[in-house]
Amino acid sequence: MISKNYMILQKYYPFKTLLKKHLSSGRSFAKARQLAAEAMNSELFDLLNSPNNILAIEYIKQIIINNYSITPLAIKRRGSNHNSKESGKTFASASYIREMIKNKDNAAKKYMPFFIYECLESQSFNELKKYKDILYQNILIHSPEQLCSYPDISKDLANRLLNNFRHFLPLSEFIDCLYDKHHTKSRINRSLCHILTGFNISYDILKEYPVPYVRILGFNKKGQQYLHLIKNNINSVSNVYNYHKHCKGFAKQIFDYDLLASDIFQLGIHGSKGIDYRNTPIYYR
Repeated sequence: MISKNYMILQKYYPFKTLLKKHLSSGRSFAKARQLAAEAMNSELFDLLNSPNNILAIEYIKQIIINNYSITPLAIKRRGSNHNSKESGKTFASASYIREMIKNKDNAAKKYMPFFIYECLESQSFNELKKYKDILYQNILIHSPEQLCSYPDISKDLANRLLNNFRHFLPLSEFIDCLYDKHHTKSRINRSLCHILTGFNISYDILKEYPVPYVRILGFNKKGQQYLHLIKNNINSVSNVYNYHKHCKGFAKQIFDYDLLASDIFQLGIHGSKGIDYRNTPIYYR
């Protein structure tokens, strides 16, 4: 239990100083930020305890940083909490809906628009564990230095990947061996996806040079009007063949990763290579 005097003393520290203090004590960034924010205002602890709130804050940060003409609107979450495996009468968490779809549970249709359920019902469910052999082969042939070339993989995590790789465990058990207060499971899963796809473009580069296009997966009449409005201001990709044929430089480099990730996804569900060239955006009337 933190003493009252310590809490009062903390209020005089600037936020960044507190954040650095908690990070240096070995806490994850998310936990360190939560504790630092709580010292400034006790209500912020609960606010930063919800993944949806954290995501909303990141959206708002980008609106402020980029001076977007967007007014954020907060909508109170109703029904089940994030990642909850229980459902209410009207709402269920996305995690629980995915679990139902994975298990072919028809109850999922109660929690989403029917046309969405029809689309998902016919799709194969994919999971990272389907790529266990490919991932383990890649880890076997990589040195710590090579692993560090991927985003999210520090020298410490690279060594943990190799040092814990003593047996060909089920992937979930291997991830459990890597997980600690410095390395969340989300970060480990991202790192494994980077290894799987060979994605080695640093986040610093992506901050300086954002992805220069938007993939159009589906739209309705209102969306069609919006796309027409912005067509001169942004590269919107609806025809994969045409865009890939004409894009150059960094745009082509990113788009090649985009198409590769799609092919690797299809590999996991025994699908077809090059499906992006044949699929067209969904138009919902």
